[in-house]
Amino acid sequence: MDEKIKVRVQGQDKKVYYKEPSPDRIKMYYEYTQDNFRKGKDYNLKLKKFARITNWKKMTWGLLLDIEGDCIHNTQIDCDGELRPIIDETVETEHFKGFLRLEVYEKGIFRLLAGEGGERQHHTVMLEGVPPLQTDQYEVKEEGDMLWITTDTCKAMVNLAEFGFSIYGRDGKKVYCQENNDKVLRFTHESFPFGFVENPATGERIGVCSSRMEHDEHYFGFGEQYSPVDKKMQEVDVFITDPLSVGSPRTYVSLPFYFSTRGYGMYVNTHYRSKFFMGNRSNRCASCHIYGESLIDIFYIYGEEPKTILKRYTDITGKSPMIPKWSFGLWMSRCSYKTEDEVLEVGREMRKRDLPCDVINIDTDWFEIPWACDWKFGKHNFPHPEEMIKELDSMGIKLSLWQKPYVTSECLPELRDQLREKGWIPLNPYGEDARSNPVIDLSNPDCCQWYKEQLKNLFQMGVSVIKTDMGEGVPVEGKYHGYDGDEIHNIYPYLYSRAAYEASRESIAEPILWGRSTYAGGQKYPIHWAGDPFTDFDGLRFSIRSGLSMGMSGFTFWSHDVGGFLGRPSEEVYIRWMQAGMFCSHVRCHGANNPREPWTFGERAETIFRKFDKLRYELIPYIYSTAYTRGKQGLPVMEHLYLSNPDDRNCLSVEDEWMFGDAFLVAPVLNEGGEREVYYPDGQWYHYFSEEIKQGKQYDAVKMELDNMPLYVKAGSIVPTGKAEDHITGADDALTICVYGKESGYTEFLYYNGEEHLIKAAFDMGSVQVETGGLKGNISVKLITNRGIEIKTDVREHCTFEV
Repeated sequence: MDEKIKVRVQGQDKKVYYKEPSPDRIKMYYEYTQDNFRKGKDYNLKLKKFARITNWKKMTWGLLLDIEGDCIHNTQIDCDGELRPIIDETVETEHFKGFLRLEVYEKGIFRLLAGEGGERQHHTVMLEGVPPLQTDQYEVKEEGDMLWITTDTCKAMVNLAEFGFSIYGRDGKKVYCQENNDKVLRFTHESFPFGFVENPATGERIGVCSSRMEHDEHYFGFGEQYSPVDKKMQEVDVFITDPLSVGSPRTYVSLPFYFSTRGYGMYVNTHYRSKFFMGNRSNRCASCHIYGESLIDIFYIYGEEPKTILKRYTDITGKSPMIPKWSFGLWMSRCSYKTEDEVLEVGREMRKRDLPCDVINIDTDWFEIPWACDWKFGKHNFPHPEEMIKELDSMGIKLSLWQKPYVTSECLPELRDQLREKGWIPLNPYGEDARSNPVIDLSNPDCCQWYKEQLKNLFQMGVSVIKTDMGEGVPVEGKYHGYDGDEIHNIYPYLYSRAAYEASRESIAEPILWGRSTYAGGQKYPIHWAGDPFTDFDGLRFSIRSGLSMGMSGFTFWSHDVGGFLGRPSEEVYIRWMQAGMFCSHVRCHGANNPREPWTFGERAETIFRKFDKLRYELIPYIYSTAYTRGKQGLPVMEHLYLSNPDDRNCLSVEDEWMFGDAFLVAPVLNEGGEREVYYPDGQWYHYFSEEIKQGKQYDAVKMELDNMPLYVKAGSIVPTGKAEDHITGADDALTICVYGKESGYTEFLYYNGEEHLIKAAFDMGSVQVETGGLKGNISVKLITNRGIEIKTDVREHCTFEV
């Protein structure tokens, strides 16, 4: 008998099953003839009730079965290329009655859906536009009420009697376990078991999933969070709002994803509000509560390394696309430039003072009435916008424009009435505008198209970027197109960002936006910045926390307001903030009602600013290449130390340093006087400006003058650099490949400038061999070691240094 013959298994209810979750429940029966089976032919196989399928294994071509009895062994079932869940049936346990559906995907991803109603499918906007996940090969064994699923990556166990779900690593170590028995007394729960509970005061049904918490476990993620980056012992309210600062638990970007140091991630796929209690209510478990949702839809993500979990999470929700090269230059802004002349004068001053810059942003005052957004330039202060844009372009400067999705009713009553007549303004239960300055209903396709046309008119004039401010104030009392207020509140910023990004993509060659709020999956529409921080060192510290947290949540690109927003920073705060900002994926100077141009802080500030501004522009080949690689991987440019050092427990609590790509350790000064303690992860570290070497896995107290900062490069790194021009051009002229020496080992760096080139360096006891990856042009190679610097020019394919 050939083991590769396709066979279909038919159940007693005459339906064809392409999987066999439980012979006892489906009551299979068999009838077959003794004819010889021929290869390549399909057969229908019927099993009698006494036959038993004891084991099955999911293969790329179908299911491989083991059938107990006189039947066919190791036969194949054709799955017709469709996903078939392992479990898809109604169950009843002590704490849950409803349907369960378990799906297995490639790379250690499991999707669990549960509900009390009849609906078994779940659609969310966050998964739209993302390539579908592929099914994995898996083997299933049933042991009583236990179902064991083994994949190439990990193993999972389902307890069907009391519904429990666990994940195990390849080594058999349990990395995740549902906690369904967290009780003080027999009837008193500290956290609720998997299923739905009812709020007795309101009658609201709440979906609940509780997870066992180990004593040495830590949690990261949840989007933009200003509280400590490690979320253990914290409560996270996934409800997007305008916090008006960076000093509270409220946040512009909150999302229902986290990962654990035990080796798993959890993404709750919901539009609705959710809350996570990460050990602050119970010492035994972390719990998730989902409000208003009729389904529990959870993706469990296994990963031996935290970067693996992030890569797999962004396989589900999407990865950040590449954005224009010029966006990695300096952005200059304030709230707000008020006239054409003021905008052009800032551009001229940047060029006159030899300060590289690529973007100027006009904030709230480019309309006829400041803040009254009608997507039209005011004729009084901006009478010739196209000429202004052309002059900026002649300087190599792009224009960014602020706008908002709210209609200022007092100033724009005709626009409000026009949108209301079309049904594009949400109303409350009394038939009134749900918001005094109404939000436009971007869940309505016609309204969304109208909004995109307003932006496209600006792109046609030569505008390069739209700043999507606000969007957090969507009233839950409103009624929207296809959504109630509770469902749309969190996803509105996502719909807002998506519409603006699509308008950009449909208008210009290199789409981009500058957004404040979004939700899970929002990384598909970059860039996002951290909102309105205080103009002091606290504002800088909390902003850095939020950037690290965003990077732990799938966002490759992130920025913040250099100098802070609310108030006027001191010279020291401004310079230290600028130094930190130059080593984020994007850097923008911005503030409210006062300038952020460096010369307004004095000659010393301008000189120091110029030093770091030019340094960033020299590093553009490194930054752009890093952005390209990290975007494809779903990883951040600004990386928490734990991501690259998961075995170093010291890195868990470091939230004022980060890796800038693979090479740079950034440890900005965050207080007056220039002193701080730096933690160096494993390896050797060259101070960028002095080449002094620090040893890894230790702390060091440093003191830096205002024109210096703790900036280090890891030994063995490859850092391509270029010439600092006044703005970024397409070509990397006069490329220099900087190689930081170490005793032995091998390093690669993927250089990207429209084409990929793999640069390699091999270190062997004083000998360093560098391959340029086929790069053409004027290439130099610089070797930095503890003995000094050596440069070779006009390098073609490779070169060798003997140290």
